[in-house]
This record gives sequence, structure tokens and C-alpha cells, in this order.
Amino acid sequence: IRRQLRALPEEQRLVPDALILNNGAMIVGGDGEEIYSCPLDHETAVGVLEYLDGEDDGGSGVSLKTGKWNVVRKIWMKTNQPPCDGVITLAKAKNLPEILQIHHRKDTEEDIIRLCGEINARFPKAIAYPNVKDGDVVARGVGKARGIEILAEKEGPFEEILVIGDSVNDLEMIQAYRGAAMESGSPAVKGAAAEIVSSSGGLPERTSVNLINQLMQKGLPGKVGSPSLIFIFLL
Repeated sequence: IRRQLRALPEEQRLVPDALILNNGAMIVGGDGEEIYSCPLDHETAVGVLEYLDGEDDGGSGVSLKTGKWNVVRKIWMKTNQPPCDGVITLAKAKNLPEILQIHHRKDTEEDIIRLCGEINARFPKAIAYPNVKDGDVVARGVGKARGIEILAEKEGPFEEILVIGDSVNDLEMIQAYRGAAMESGSPAVKGAAAEIVSSSGGLPERTSVNLINQLMQKGLPGKVGSPSLIFIFLL
């Protein structure tokens, strides 16, 4: 993420003071130093990986503190996960320490909502968040809203907090902080947002400055709206 931000044109470049990663499972400072982490219970992580392996042959992804690996049953199998640090077998993944988040992809948003519901019912120590066509599984109690609370406790106090989101995994955060949604966001998120902001131009990191400027100009009720905001921006 820091590399992506540095690659932006100078007028759009942001220097984050902190990054909330993996749906709040890890928080790092601007220098990369760990502020907080909450990995999945090892038994739960193994159980979720086995369950997802039985769901389909598309493979899964696992995020660690030091990188991300794609997981397949057999090393020759293909995965529908995006490229990352490499591919390992399910057997090796079961021995990985401190898995922060498990990712799984389906063909439709409806399938992901179903899958996340099944995981939430089956694994009491995990929470699965639908994220468009991806399901993100973290330790129960972890979430973006909670991540903001932790960061505010450790690095605050902050006078005001502004949040922007676009997917269902941002819903709790937007509800908690009366945040904004991108116009390209899911209907549920836009319905809960206090303001809708333009998302023209592609990925959120390419329009983040524009989004912040829009929010400062429009102002939001409740916890945001001052021109002297402290920004916690979740990518």
C-alpha cells in the first residue's frame, strides 16, 4: 500500500500515519512498526481452511504479518486468488503461525454472502465479512470499526474521525462513525452512509485526496464536518 501511495502523482500523494489492514486484524504505523495485531486462533484457522477447501477447488489466500500466500490442495492446482508472494499446499498452510486473515473468492456476491453466513455459524471464534465477490475471515471481534477504536486509544485522542468505505465489510465502520460511501459502493453501504462521494477515476487510493476534499467541502453531521479533521483513511 505504501508503494502504491508513493507512486501517485505528487498532488495526490498521501503519507499515512497508520494503516488499518486485513479488516482491522493488524494496524501498523507509518514507518511499518506494528501497533496492534489479532491473528486467528490456530485451530480455527485450520478448520476454516479445510472447510473452504471442501467448498470448491478455487483455493484460498492467507494473510500473515509478513506477506500473503495462496493455498491450494495440491501444488499443481490453479487458484482464483490474485497473485501474491507465492503458492503453498493446504498441508503446509496448516503449519503457518499467526494467520491474520483468510480470503476466499466466489463467482457471485450471493455465493459469498451465503458462504460468510455458513462460516459465521460454524466457527464461533471467527467472523467472515462479505467483500463483493470475496469473503474475508478474521478473528471474531476484529473489524474496521474496532480497529479505529484501538488506533484512537493508542494514538489519540482525535478531535474528529472521518471514514470512507464502499463494500459490506465497511458497513459496521460507516454506521459507527456516520461515515461516507463512494458512489460505486454497495447499496447497503450507501444506504447507511451520511454522505455519498464521487469515486470517478478508479481505485480508492487514486481518488482519496479528491474524496477527502469533497467531504471537507460538504461537511458531515455528527462526528465529522470540521475543516480541521484527523483522518483515519482505510484502504
